[in-house]
Amino acid sequence: MKLELLNIPKAKINQFHQKNIYSIEDLLNYLPKEYKDFRQITKISNLNNSYIGEEVLIKAKLQHIEVRDKFFKCYFDDNDKTFSPNYLPPSTLEVVYFHMDYLLKKLEVGNVYLIGGKASVNSYTNKLNIVNPPFTEYSSNTSIQRIIAKYSKIKGMSDKYLLDCIDKALKLYNNEEIPKKVMQDFNLISTKKAYTSLHRPKDFSEVEQAQERLTFNILYNYYSLLNKSYTKDESTNIKIEKSKNIRKIIKDLPYTLTEDQLSTVNSLYKDMQKGKKLRALIQGDVGSGKTIVAFLLAFILADNNYQTIIVAPTQTLAYQHYLDIKEYEKYGYNCFYLDSNTKTREKRRLEEGLKDGSIDILIATHSAFSGLECKSLGLVVIDEEHRFGVSQRESITKQYPNVHSITMSATPIPRSLALVSYGRKMKVYNITQMPTGRKPVETHVISNLRQGFEGVCSEIAKGRQAYIICPLIDTNEDFKAMSVEEIQREFELYLEENNLQYTFETINGKMKAKEIKEGLEKFSSGNADVLISTTIVEVGVNVPNASIIMIVNAERFGLAQLHQLRGRVGRGKYQSYCLLISDSETDRLRIMEKTTNGFEIAKADLELRGPGSLIGVEQSGESRELNLILKRPVLAQKISDYITSK
Repeated sequence: MKLELLNIPKAKINQFHQKNIYSIEDLLNYLPKEYKDFRQITKISNLNNSYIGEEVLIKAKLQHIEVRDKFFKCYFDDNDKTFSPNYLPPSTLEVVYFHMDYLLKKLEVGNVYLIGGKASVNSYTNKLNIVNPPFTEYSSNTSIQRIIAKYSKIKGMSDKYLLDCIDKALKLYNNEEIPKKVMQDFNLISTKKAYTSLHRPKDFSEVEQAQERLTFNILYNYYSLLNKSYTKDESTNIKIEKSKNIRKIIKDLPYTLTEDQLSTVNSLYKDMQKGKKLRALIQGDVGSGKTIVAFLLAFILADNNYQTIIVAPTQTLAYQHYLDIKEYEKYGYNCFYLDSNTKTREKRRLEEGLKDGSIDILIATHSAFSGLECKSLGLVVIDEEHRFGVSQRESITKQYPNVHSITMSATPIPRSLALVSYGRKMKVYNITQMPTGRKPVETHVISNLRQGFEGVCSEIAKGRQAYIICPLIDTNEDFKAMSVEEIQREFELYLEENNLQYTFETINGKMKAKEIKEGLEKFSSGNADVLISTTIVEVGVNVPNASIIMIVNAERFGLAQLHQLRGRVGRGKYQSYCLLISDSETDRLRIMEKTTNGFEIAKADLELRGPGSLIGVEQSGESRELNLILKRPVLAQKISDYITSK
């Protein structure tokens, strides 16, 4: 259903587009980030230190307004009497308003108001107060005496306008995507009731029930798509015999493959020779060498006159794969690269090469899902597969149902959960051994930014290079975290104070692809000592000379993401370091200090996640479906079994 049905101006529709809200359904899935419980009124006289940090709803008379330069204060009291500003009783509650001048016109001394907000302490007077309450309304407006949903801010849009639009959307929405029989079998509430309970809850049990329903929808749709992708015939007409080059390529490698790498290649090779259709998941730690396994399988296919498409989620990772595989063109393979920036002329060459079979291996981003026509496609490899939706992952294999399909993940999960996530017909291969000569990355949690800069500059002085990772692109008042812009200023100041002449490049996701590529190439070629970046370097950047990574506001990242980022260093012969800058010492960060084993980190991550719902909380770098399966394995298994039994 289109947003235009809300009868709102084009400007407001564009504001919704900023948050990827393009339909009524998208708007209803823009779920609250938190809830504030304002059902019970608390008397000011009953407030004490036990309320500090708690949301409270106060009903009180406005006794006095004190206007300052950048803020104003209101003094409220339970007493029905009106006092002189010079003789306010000790029980008066101070409420401070910053940047809310529009309220001054509405407030009038002597009126009774409902004030909802978080109780805090004035550091000067040591008295309880409320700062910037979400609402201050006439006491007659009892509609606010309820659970209030709070949303992430949409630029240019007031909270009230957003809520009005959501109310309109709830009235218009009447879809039910799950069959009635399934709803009866699982005793489900309707999707409309779930959305209503999430946006306009009467109590928190409603919220839990609604979250459970939306979780069910996501998992049911996921497993339905997954089940459709299976075919009864697990054989294929793709004939794989001997490979003319594979032994020579392995012998010529500048390193020795691990036993896990060799056994994975051999097992998959034998299955292909037997005519079995591959459906495999290769999971291994960051830097364990999954990519070379995919390359070797692609070479085997090419030696048998079949084509391979290798898909990566980011241009950075895809282009790195392309540069790596180009090294093997000396064995007679023709490789090509495709992303959204590929010029029309080059794309035409690519399409012709895939059709006539002259291109053996294509490395691509999401652009590979655009219905490319191949003469003899034999294998599809999806790297970092958890970053793709199931419909994307299956789009190529739908077009070519007989092809072999391999997915790869550097976010390892237990085999039992992998089978729940991807279906029991999926073969799981774990690469647990690291290449010989690799030294474990030393990880330290520190709270001092300048101490981190010292560590970075110490490594640069040895001739090494460094990454500095920030959680934000721009400064954001809503988040207590440092941006690329702020870190750049701090680092420049540090270099100036210490008379250091080191060079750096800065990249972020808002920059043009060409600018990002240029920054990465300068760093990769050694023409920049430091790369200051957001998490766009999480995968796909391979600089063996980089020996230290400093992650600012590390508490803002998930364990899997921290581990991926740490994997940017330790790729050469030098001892490498990971500095986690954080004021809060969390269990997650201490786990990073204790181990570099991705499987142990994945296990700890599962334990830390707990049994709660992940609706509306998609961690960066993880698909919503995988996140929910990890969080709710029992429910996921029930739904999977139910669908496969039909």
